[in-house]
Amino acid sequence: MMVRNEKFVSIIILNYITWQSTLNCIQELLKINYKYFNIIVVDNNSQNNSLKNIKEKLELKSSIVNENEISNLFLKNQNEKIFFIQCLHNHGYAKGNNIGIRFAELFNPEFILILNNDTLPKVDFLDNMVQTFNYNSKIGLVGAINYNDKNKYDLDSAKRNISWYHVLTIHQSFSFFNKLFKLYLFKNDSQISNLKKKEFIYVEIISGACMLFKTDVLKKIDYFDENTFLFFEENIICEKLKKNNILTALSLKSKIIHKKNFSLKNNTPNQLKNINLKSLIYFLKEYKKYRFLFIYTILLPYHISYLYSIIKNKIKQTYYSLN
Repeated sequence: MMVRNEKFVSIIILNYITWQSTLNCIQELLKINYKYFNIIVVDNNSQNNSLKNIKEKLELKSSIVNENEISNLFLKNQNEKIFFIQCLHNHGYAKGNNIGIRFAELFNPEFILILNNDTLPKVDFLDNMVQTFNYNSKIGLVGAINYNDKNKYDLDSAKRNISWYHVLTIHQSFSFFNKLFKLYLFKNDSQISNLKKKEFIYVEIISGACMLFKTDVLKKIDYFDENTFLFFEENIICEKLKKNNILTALSLKSKIIHKKNFSLKNNTPNQLKNINLKSLIYFLKEYKKYRFLFIYTILLPYHISYLYSIIKNKIKQTYYSLN
């Protein structure tokens, strides 16, 4: 295992199909002020030569190895800046990132950054995130403020952890519950500007698009829970951190652009709803310890919405076939 004196950061970027977004993210990372980092790109079995395309655009000679050969990748290329791991299956968010994390641990980094491939970080974002850990030794996870590609504040930057009443906010038809139960900590950028004298604030949940962990904290909470394919990873991480009395902070000086859901466009709305529902039920059952009947009762609006969308699509298909 390597020994580093700096506050070294290993950055994990999970790619699925949308390699151009991953390329743009890497190019922005290579411009940032912070110098002590490497980048580990994990491809979730895309069928479009994603890693090869990225390598060619960056003019790199780095090896591409499959997930079962990562120890060989480390031994042969440990001094490189960017590494490429090819998964043999589409493992989803949690397991895909865990593969990258376990490879990153070979470099003995002090921190591991989970960064979505559809993000564009600002040049000083990582300096400020790393600095936040100095304020309290109990901080184990730090997030950044997210903006969309129109430079508008992203509500997902800081949230409260989901409770039974927050389930009602999942479908857009019940969006008024967001205001009633105050799921989001901030409504807009001006509210954050009012905190300009602060460097950071403590929060329950940060956006999963940009999460900087202490490496030993990831080990302590046993990494991401691989029982979810996609969605609710942040909520599960929140519960794990709370159980271990570890704090989460939002760096008010760190900013990224998050374009959102580029790779999700490869799934139909019904597919995404189904994945979302499975992850939600797992989270409520395993981490909130809700009983089965109670879970399905509070999810009734979600089930109705899902059934309605299926019936609506069937009616459309029948109509077009008759015409």
